[in-house]
Amino acid sequence: MKYLIYLLFFLLLLPTASATIVKFEPVTLNIKAGTQESVVITVIPTEAVDTVATDYIYWDASIVDCTGIQRGNLFNDTTIWIPGTINNNKGEIRKMVWASIFPTNESGTFITLNFTGKKNGITKITINETNCGIARAGVDIKKTLQGVCTATVYGGVDLSPAVYNGISPYVYLGIFIFIIIIMVIFFLTRRKKKPQKEPDEKNIEDIDENIF
Repeated sequence: MKYLIYLLFFLLLLPTASATIVKFEPVTLNIKAGTQESVVITVIPTEAVDTVATDYIYWDASIVDCTGIQRGNLFNDTTIWIPGTINNNKGEIRKMVWASIFPTNESGTFITLNFTGKKNGITKITINETNCGIARAGVDIKKTLQGVCTATVYGGVDLSPAVYNGISPYVYLGIFIFIIIIMVIFFLTRRKKKPQKEPDEKNIEDIDENIF
């Protein structure tokens, strides 16, 4: 029993392997509408790695477009490079892989992504954790993903209606038009027909003479 306690105590003192970090830098972007800003995905290995993959990155397609992908400096050579497929209609990048036959344990940039602002708003550019992998010789390596970058677009035309007291001005406009229609209907129905002039006796006698 005593030896078991010593063994458990020894195991607790052993250092635990930390995870390789995959993260966006910077974690916030301020983009003027119509202009471009860049964000990088940085890899900080805790052991040698030879493959990095991010199979799914997504964002709000109405706020920004991805306008470019550049390979970084993580590896000194390239055995496999799949730059990914940008789909700005859906707001996503699919299947990016970079692999080297020479593993590295040095921090570096996996890729640089360029984003152009479309309209005022905020969106989160997100790396899907399920589809992000780090490996060496085909064996997965433990990772910590910090895969969210918040992009704020400003300086564009705000197409969303303003809100006053929690109510859209379109609601006020609809109420105003409804009142105008009711008033028009009311006045049309209340307008009296012009009375016809009754013929006097002289006119009646003239009519009778003409008849007979």
